[in-house]
Amino acid sequence: MPGALKQCVDDGRIHLPGASLSLTVKGDFAELSDALNLILYRLVQEALTNVSTFAREARVEIFLIRTPADGARMRLS
Repeated sequence: MPGALKQCVDDGRIHLPGASLSLTVKGDFAELSDALNLILYRLVQEALTNVSTFAREARVEIFLIRTPADGARMRLS
């Protein structure tokens, strides 16, 4: 999962040269289902599409965090 998100953000950098994009991934995402991986990827992809449409000169920070204390939960912001 983190590799796919990194590629998504790298692609965003190509299409949004005026934007500052960063990605921070913390935690273990190895056991996620394919469906959940796809959902997370599509959320990030859609966010970058919205930046492309509405805020081309934006600063975008993407955080995906899953800590042992979170259990089965994760945070994407």
